[in-house]
Amino acid sequence: MIRINLLPRAERPRAPTSVRGGFFVVLGLVVILAVIGAVWINLSARISELNKEINLMRAELVKYQTVSQEVERFKANKRSLEEKLASIDRLKAGQVGPVHMLDEVSRLLPRGIWLTFLTNTSSRLILQGYSFTNFAIADFMTQLAKAPSGRFSDVDLTFSERATIGKVPVEKFEITCTVKL
Repeated sequence: MIRINLLPRAERPRAPTSVRGGFFVVLGLVVILAVIGAVWINLSARISELNKEINLMRAELVKYQTVSQEVERFKANKRSLEEKLASIDRLKAGQVGPVHMLDEVSRLLPRGIWLTFLTNTSSRLILQGYSFTNFAIADFMTQLAKAPSGRFSDVDLTFSERATIGKVPVEKFEITCTVKL
């Protein structure tokens, strides 16, 4: 006898196919490789740009170093010139005092006196010379002490002695005084 089962067949779940799962794995790997490739290309381009910038900066640095060296050389020259100008100013200031002092000594020198030696050390002035009379020496000392500029003070006669120059009797003298330049 033949049996016929009128009940529907129980559907059995099917086992997943390996092709469908493998496709997604391969697709995922391709996407990951594409992203990694894009990042690698982007980073390579950025590295190339940064290397170019580094080379440009190095070239500018060399240029600026030469400019900096020139500036330092100019600064050194400027300092040297300023020192020279300061020296010249000090010399000019030092010239003014002695020039005026000598001019005043010359104006105060009476007739019959001539100077043979004059030295100025710091604030001390030493005058040596000859005179025909002691009165002329005394007159010279008085004029120095009463000079209009007030430059000479503490005028003293160090010595006065008799001498002869070519059969002419004269007085050899030395006067010291304090000078304000």
